[in-house]
Amino acid sequence: MEDDTVRHITKLCKTLREPWKLTFVKQLGHGAFGSVDLMRDNATNRRFAVKKEAISAVAQLPNEFNTYRHLLDATGNPMPGTPGVYMLWTHKMANQYWMVMQELGSSLDKHSARITKRDVLSWIWPKALAILAGIHRKDIIHRDIKPENFLTGPDGLDGHQLYLTDFGLSKRIRMHGEHIPFRTGKRFAGTTRYASRSAHHGEEQSCRDDLESLGYVMLFLFNRTLPWMGIKGATASERDAQVGALKDALSPEALCAKMPNQFLHYFRYVRSLQFGDMPDYQLLAGFITKPM
Repeated sequence: MEDDTVRHITKLCKTLREPWKLTFVKQLGHGAFGSVDLMRDNATNRRFAVKKEAISAVAQLPNEFNTYRHLLDATGNPMPGTPGVYMLWTHKMANQYWMVMQELGSSLDKHSARITKRDVLSWIWPKALAILAGIHRKDIIHRDIKPENFLTGPDGLDGHQLYLTDFGLSKRIRMHGEHIPFRTGKRFAGTTRYASRSAHHGEEQSCRDDLESLGYVMLFLFNRTLPWMGIKGATASERDAQVGALKDALSPEALCAKMPNQFLHYFRYVRSLQFGDMPDYQLLAGFITKPM
């Protein structure tokens, strides 16, 4: 059913030539990158999420669009857990890139007050892990795993559907079959609350960093807090350094104290990974669904 819908909407999008013929419905979100608007094609009454970003040398939408195209399966459909993304327009009158996407539900961040501990362990964490396994097998890392970037389907939490979005910071980790080399002195990429320790250290990221960030996201959704929440610092860089130092100082045992065993086994394994390792996702899924 979903594949048929994707093919149908793709066909509809190919008939659209001028983005300004889409009608604004409401704003879905906004940030430093730009905005995401819900828009409607009046000719078909179809609704789309349209991500907009100013055209510039540092614009992320072209990279994000190319990443979504790379993640299509052999039949041209989105990989499970990633949204349908249909085209990237250069809207010269608005001096913006417009990326037309499948309309989804709200983020886990917006649903957080309703998310139960059972939700986290029974479906959110396993589905999120499966999505990361899929994109990593396509040699892509996300680099900004956080609740705001996981969206539900149109039925919200009740539908038990999950999608990973916002691939603006994503990166290929293998080129021509070779893993990218380990480097230091990299600019911070990610969100301070959920970033991996390596990201705080200015190190090149890999699969292990997405998984570490996912662990922090699940800790937050399960417990509604993280040990470093509340750290402010005199400046943003000072705050980032203090948060990173606390993450370094907390062993898996200290981080996961009074938490279900799933968390301890997960973090022990993830923190044991080396830079170029391909994680054992089946083992991690077993930690989550079959606690020891």
